[in-house]
Amino acid sequence: MTRALVTGGAGFIGHHLCAALLERGAEVTVVDDLSTGRRELLEELGGRVELVELDVRRQRELAELFRELRTDLVFHLAGLHFIPACNADPVATLEINTLGTESVLAAIKAAGGARRLVFSSTAAVYRPDSALCRESDPPGPDDIYGQSKLFAEELIRRASRETGLSAVSARLFNVYGPGETNPHVIPEILEQARAGDDIRLGNLAPRRDYVYVDDVVSALVRLAEIDVEPPATVNVGTGCDHSVAELVAALGSVVGRPLRAVVDPARVRKTDRPILRGDVAVARRALGWEPRFDLDLGLRATWTSLS
Repeated sequence: MTRALVTGGAGFIGHHLCAALLERGAEVTVVDDLSTGRRELLEELGGRVELVELDVRRQRELAELFRELRTDLVFHLAGLHFIPACNADPVATLEINTLGTESVLAAIKAAGGARRLVFSSTAAVYRPDSALCRESDPPGPDDIYGQSKLFAEELIRRASRETGLSAVSARLFNVYGPGETNPHVIPEILEQARAGDDIRLGNLAPRRDYVYVDDVVSALVRLAEIDVEPPATVNVGTGCDHSVAELVAALGSVVGRPLRAVVDPARVRKTDRPILRGDVAVARRALGWEPRFDLDLGLRATWTSLS
């Protein structure tokens, strides 16, 4: 691994991925428009990452950058991920998540290709179901975020067929850990816990597969290192699920005092699938990958990072 380009690298998962790539001796360039990413997250890496402030939809400039760098490995993480923000602006969601992916693919082609593309997709592409989600299941997203990512996956499959690009889509479940850049449920609970014991949230019953960011990064790196049959899709989760109410109780144990979950009607989503958890057998078999952090260990690491 010699040179890697990470779109969205100044974001939550992105800056953790950059750190891991640096540890492996890679030269890392980040493309990020800093709309949600933070420059300081990359500055914490000691100036070893080159940041190019650029919107991934600007295809011509992106292709010029790819040509200049002669990048053979691309991690495409740039996108809108926070569901309320996606629902509030579906046009921007489609433009950034879907058309942004097409722009990256066109830039790779114009620049003469890359050895591997690893795409950060989502478990939201699956239809609502109480069963474990498997990569072979037919998709059926029920929100604009999942729809935008599923369309992006289809664009990647087409590019792989037409150009021979070696590409893989990592379907990430609910990622958490230090350095979150969006107000998802775990950072929201932790932030409120620093101020008091009453945690005001929306729906408490939905169950999700929460996967720690270090485990996600290790899976993404493995996807870049090993040979897979392109185009491939791989779940990255834990296979376990927890409700929001259970998260509050678990975080109470972590912070050392009971926390009380309070439903705030203003925070309740109109639609919220009851359960989403992944079968990670393919990742175990194909990548030799296993999540190392259970929920308690991951929450403790996240809380410790705030102190």
